[in-house]
Amino acid sequence: ITALKTAFSALELRANTIALNDAIEKAENVKKDTYTPNSVEEMEVALTNAMNVYADKNATQDVVDAAETELLSKITALTKRANTTLLKEELDKAEAINKELYTPSSVTLFEEALTNAKNVYEDKNTNQESVDQAKQELIDKMSTLEKRADITDIEKEMVKAEAIKKE
Repeated sequence: ITALKTAFSALELRANTIALNDAIEKAENVKKDTYTPNSVEEMEVALTNAMNVYADKNATQDVVDAAETELLSKITALTKRANTTLLKEELDKAEAINKELYTPSSVTLFEEALTNAKNVYEDKNTNQESVDQAKQELIDKMSTLEKRADITDIEKEMVKAEAIKKE
């Protein structure tokens, strides 16, 4: 009987994996295309780890709980993809601008904002705040483009000045 008691006390209960399984199912049902690639990748790493722990019949409760906690935290940390529709509209407007009609200094500032807006638009991991800032900066720089002077008016005035000078 003593040997039986000793053997029984040495037995460890198998870890409860119900909550871990629920977390795995939750992660598998995430609509990944609505979140940024980086945050999805982090969740998938945690999901792979959780599935490995779930499959490990010798995993302790602490290991199971840690895998569940990590996976749930990565699900919670998923970052929604930014809505870039309005930024794209402003980029299309900006691309249509004839820069030759504006002063070089105002065009330089405009081009900086345009380049930044393109970079933000192409970054699939960007957040909504960055998209909104890039859009507003582009709008601001488009509105501050300064038209070049009409050279034909200047030439007409120079002809008049020459005529007065000759008199």
